Amino acid sequence: MKDERKIQEEIDRIFNDAELSLEDRILWLERLTHAGEYVRRIFVESFDGESSLLRFFTGDLRKRIAAGNDRDRINEVLAEEKAYFMGMLNPGSGN
Repeated sequence: MKDERKIQEEIDRIFNDAELSLEDRILWLERLTHAGEYVRRIFVESFDGESSLLRFFTGDLRKRIAAGNDRDRINEVLAEEKAYFMGMLNPGSGN
């Protein structure tokens, strides 16, 4: 139980550092609550000190939810993701 509390404190700190809105925090917490301790730990490891990455994934998550089952909209989200990650992996490429 103590570990779970510590993980939640870390998640809250990460949310604060990224200046996520209450609505965005709830969006993540709804998913993290059901994901289990392991996934919450991975969340902390992935986003600790990575505010811009968390903000990107928050926007991405919202777009995926809004796209629903619309294949064209999903493909648009995937194209944005690809461009974002290509830019991260090869910042001098102009992507």
